[in-house]
Amino acid sequence: MIKKPLIYFFLGSLFVLSACEKEETPYTLPPPGAAKVMNVSMGFDYDKTIFLNIESGKTWQGNSFDWELKFEASEAGFRVLMNGGKSVFIDKTNPTDFNEIQSAGSRTWLFDPPSGNLDSTAIGDWRGRNEVFLIDLGSKSKGNRYRKFRLNAVDGSKYEMEYADLDGSNYKIVSVDKESDRNFVYYSFSEEKQLVNFEPPTDDWDVKFTRYRYVYYDMTPIVPYEVNGALINTNKWQVAFDKTKKFEDLDVDFAKGLDFSPRTDAIGFDWKYFDFDAAVFVTNQNFNYVLFNQQGYYYKLRFIDFYDDNGIKGNPVFELQRL
Repeated sequence: MIKKPLIYFFLGSLFVLSACEKEETPYTLPPPGAAKVMNVSMGFDYDKTIFLNIESGKTWQGNSFDWELKFEASEAGFRVLMNGGKSVFIDKTNPTDFNEIQSAGSRTWLFDPPSGNLDSTAIGDWRGRNEVFLIDLGSKSKGNRYRKFRLNAVDGSKYEMEYADLDGSNYKIVSVDKESDRNFVYYSFSEEKQLVNFEPPTDDWDVKFTRYRYVYYDMTPIVPYEVNGALINTNKWQVAFDKTKKFEDLDVDFAKGLDFSPRTDAIGFDWKYFDFDAAVFVTNQNFNYVLFNQQGYYYKLRFIDFYDDNGIKGNPVFELQRL
């Protein structure tokens, strides 16, 4: 039996501790920011990938055609994706004998979904399968267009991959090092090396403007097609679409009622279209995109133009405002 004085002491201690506990202060978002017009340059041939921090306006730039494979960079990551914007395709050949693949021949070429869904990649979960893949490096590749490769291993810090030309020449075993503060790390077969710092750290960027592959699944046969648009950093953001409100009238209360998507192409490319009669891109200025992040911030974005002041395409101009 516990004596009463001990009980009183215990209850008193709890009272003192709770009285000393700091009272939580509700977090209030800062007032809306000023609308600002920004622009980025993807290049006339769309050869630049531009990573943007929407708050600071800071950008990072990489060459869109320098890489063929990107590797999930987190400690537990194992997924590998292809560069659809460079017309890269992959065939899952099924053989496990590396020397069996000698030619491209007639293949069933596969591609990753534009949604960025990591559970639906063409390569899939390769671990333990010992499978040899065939890769088409795309029409912009340097030298031999085809390679065969196998993903041998992955751990918390790196991948191991072997690859060669189809006749077995130029055989290599390479290590692709993870960078856990980034979403992906990138490899170039043409340059035979990992691209260091191609993508900024995850926390630094929000949207990237790049050439990528969209897939028209509603067409028969299915049509994969290279497009130019905006992809979001899905480790930070989700996006909703609206065309019922004027940009200046879209406020945070309205934004909260929208349906947000985690797709990497939730902004995408169809905020513009090509007018074949006028032979120019036309921007849908009534298309609004609302970005929402884990900290509870909302931003609204609309595109104004796809040309710079000199009439050069590949230069998205957009208006952005924190709600």
